[in-house]
Parts: sequence; structure tokens; C-alpha cells
Amino acid sequence: MYSYWILKLADYYGKYSASDFEDKDISDFIKHLEDRQGLSASTIKQAANSLHFYFNTLSKKILKLKLTEGSRLEESKYMYQTKRKC
Repeated sequence: MYSYWILKLADYYGKYSASDFEDKDISDFIKHLEDRQGLSASTIKQAANSLHFYFNTLSKKILKLKLTEGSRLEESKYMYQTKRKC
């Protein structure tokens, strides 16, 4: 299922390489899903988990997701944070 969200992210930005994405891109995409797509919190959580797994595990690019106040993910007490490797 994670490949679905990776393709949605890539189509949204028109970028197709993991190295092209920054932390802000992922956060903005999650915000887009919340605001404009009308998806449930569990679906948004699935998207965030999928993107986290892909970027932090498969592509080895450590990303830190920052959620805005009032985020449905924040309300469900879900948030992952990782430290960027230097």
C-alpha cells in the first residue's frame, strides 16, 4: 500500500526521485490530504506511515514530519519524528 502514497506524492509534486523531496514537501502533502481531499484521520495516518517507511527505511533519507496545529494526525496523538543524519 505504501507504493500508492508514494505515487500520489510524486504526481502531486511532479518529482520522481526520493532525493528531490524535502521535509516540507511531505508535511505539505499531508496537509493537502487533510484540507483538500477530505480523507479520514486513519487514511491520512496510513499515508504518513507509508511515506515515513519509504523515505526513512527504503530510501535511507531521514525526514522529519512537522504537523500544523489542528492536524487530524496531531489530534489522534500520532506523529513521528526522526533526527536528520549529518
